Amino acid sequence: LEYHVPVTCICPVIEVILNQMAGLKVTSLPEPSTVSYLAYELGVLSDLQVGEIMYNGNNITLSWDSTTINGEHINEVHISVSLVPPKSYVLSLRSLAGGTTEDYMSHICDSINSIITTYAAYHGVDYLHAKSRIIKHLKNTLSDRVAVNHCVVQQLESAFEVELLELKCNIHPLDGIAKKCTNILKVYDNQNNVTSDTFGRDCCAVNFIIAMNKMRFKQGKGDPSGFKQFLRQNYIKQSIIIRYVGNRFHVLFHLAGVLYYLRTMLVIYLEKSCNNNTTLRTSLVKDLRNINILLQLRALGIIGKMVTGPWMHELYTNSGISNLDSINYIKMCLENLNALKENP
Repeated sequence: LEYHVPVTCICPVIEVILNQMAGLKVTSLPEPSTVSYLAYELGVLSDLQVGEIMYNGNNITLSWDSTTINGEHINEVHISVSLVPPKSYVLSLRSLAGGTTEDYMSHICDSINSIITTYAAYHGVDYLHAKSRIIKHLKNTLSDRVAVNHCVVQQLESAFEVELLELKCNIHPLDGIAKKCTNILKVYDNQNNVTSDTFGRDCCAVNFIIAMNKMRFKQGKGDPSGFKQFLRQNYIKQSIIIRYVGNRFHVLFHLAGVLYYLRTMLVIYLEKSCNNNTTLRTSLVKDLRNINILLQLRALGIIGKMVTGPWMHELYTNSGISNLDSINYIKMCLENLNALKENP
């Protein structure tokens, strides 16, 4: 299975290997349906493990998160418990029809009911008693900062007849800041006829960052080995330029600051030691000499140094700060941002 051999072919593969390598002739091998039974049993054991935690715990945080993979909307439901260190347990992972309140509610409720049913049947406990006790132990929710999740929390409170402390992920404001910044820069580009020699639909600064990422990481279109050699020769950590896969975390602002800081050295690399002779190289050189793009990179880099970098450092290092403890930091950040807005 690890090497992606189809379930229906595993037994014939085992038979051939044993015959050719060990000279053994096997007459009886498991049917493909055995794998299905094993997978089912594994799911039951997982449900029992989660059921034990939910039945005996007293301060459980219910969380859910979704993403789109190959056109499918995948949602995960899990719980976290206040142990030392904290632990999380997955209830269910499912492809949903959409991302509506009804879709998430159905998945969450089905997942919890499945856990309750399995636990009650295994331990011989009354289903309603087990449900009442498990629901009583749900104290908090943790989800993304989108309107649909607030609606889900309200529906859960109504369905379970409990009051839940609604906590929010502190990473997503950084994504919001990044989107707002790129939107403003795109408007600025259009109003001032600022153009980039690199291709893309975002503002010129983001187009440049994505293009430089291609040069650093993309085999064929870029120059990964030459770029790494350039970094080593100049005693620069290779990890300082990270992959850009969207405005996740602090990545946009980090890259903007790093590329602005290394701008002179990057021009030397592209003109003298880059092994890529395509239009990508010449376009990057032109963008690195475009004062408007450099100013945009500098502005994004300053935000990284003043806002998003400290945000990540305070909330997501190994200090183990809790979501509740982080509220004071968030309030302080908002106050400082408002002060800067009043006096830029």
